[in-house]
Amino acid sequence: LQHMERYFGTTQVKFAQLTSINVNKWVATLSGTARAKEMYPICIRQIFRAAIDELNDYDNGIIRVKTNPWGKVKIPAADRPDKKAITAEACRAFFATPLPETRMVDPLPELGRDVAMMVLCLAGMNTVDIFNLRKQDYHGGIIHYKRAKTTKLRTDDAYIEMRVPEVIKPLFEKYRAGDHTDRLFRFCDRFSTSDSFGSNVNTGIKQICKSMGMPKERWYCVYTFRHTWATTAQNDCAATIAEVGFAMNHSHRQSVTRGYVIPDFTPAWELNEKVIDFIFFSDATSRRMEREKPEEEGLFRISPKMLIRAAAFFQGRCLANFEDIGYSNIEEVTKALVNQFPADIPDRSMVQFKIVNLDNGKVHVYEHQKGKGF
Repeated sequence: LQHMERYFGTTQVKFAQLTSINVNKWVATLSGTARAKEMYPICIRQIFRAAIDELNDYDNGIIRVKTNPWGKVKIPAADRPDKKAITAEACRAFFATPLPETRMVDPLPELGRDVAMMVLCLAGMNTVDIFNLRKQDYHGGIIHYKRAKTTKLRTDDAYIEMRVPEVIKPLFEKYRAGDHTDRLFRFCDRFSTSDSFGSNVNTGIKQICKSMGMPKERWYCVYTFRHTWATTAQNDCAATIAEVGFAMNHSHRQSVTRGYVIPDFTPAWELNEKVIDFIFFSDATSRRMEREKPEEEGLFRISPKMLIRAAAFFQGRCLANFEDIGYSNIEEVTKALVNQFPADIPDRSMVQFKIVNLDNGKVHVYEHQKGKGF
C-alpha cells in the first residue's frame, strides 16, 4: 500500500483493485497511443512487484499479497514510430516563415523555432538534454553532456561532445542564463521541468505550422528536426548509418569496448557541419525530392552533342563498350556496339544493352536477339 501511495498519491488505492479486469481495462484505454500502452502497464507491474517484494516474506511463510494478476495480462508492444523527417526544402521553408503575430513578450512560436534550430544544428540533440545543460558543460565552443535517455543504460554513460556551430551561437547568447543559476540556458526560469519545456516547444512549432497553412496531421514536432538531421546526413551527405548513429549518440553494438575507449568526436562535428551547410547554405535539391519527381514522359533521346556511355552484355559479360559523342539515336549506338562483338555469339541469343546520357543522367536499358535485332 505504501508503494501505491508513493506512486499514485492516495491511500484509497487497494491491492484488490489490481485485478486482471482493471489491468486489462487500463491497457485497453492506452491502446491508442504509441509508447504509453506498453510503458504504463510495465511501470504499474513493476510497482506491484516491488510491493510484493516488500510485503511478502517467503522465508517465514508470511504472504500478504496472495494473487498476481499480471500473469494473465498480455501487454501490447509499442507501435513503431513514424518516420518524421522532412526534406531540406521543407526545412528551409519552416525556418524562413515569418512568425505569427502576437502580443506576448516571449511567444511560443519564437521559442519553438529557436529550439528546433538548436536541435537540428546540434546533430538532433534532445530537448531534455538542452534543458539540463549546465554552464560547466559548455567551454571551448563545445558542449559536453550525457544523453539523459540512455545514460543509465550504457557503460560509457552516453557521453558525447558536440562542437557548437557558428549558425546557432547567437541563440546560445540569446537564451544564456543569468548568474542566479548554474543552468546554461534560461529556459529553467520559465519552465519547471524538461517535460514542460519540451511540450511548450512543440506547441510553438505547431503554431508555426498552422500559420503556414499546413493540415493538422502534417504539423511538425521537435522529433521532426532530429529525424531530419539523420535523414539528411545519410541521404544527402553520404554518411553511413554507423556515422549517423555515432553523431546522434545512439547505443552501439560494441558497447563494452566503447565504455573504455576515449572517442574522438571530430567526425561527428564534421558531419554536423555538412548537414548544416546542405540545409542552410545551399539550395541543393534533397535526394528525397528528386525521387518524388514524376518521371518525364516521352522517349529516351540523345543528340550528337551529348556525351554517351554505352555497353552491351551477354550472360553478364561485357561484349563491348565506349564513351563518346556524335550519336543521334539509339540505333546508331547499337550498331557501334555490335561492330565490336565477337563472332561466337549464338544465333537467337539475347544481348542486353545499356546507354547512359552523361549530360542529364538518364539511363536506357534494352535487349536484342541475334538474328533479329542485330
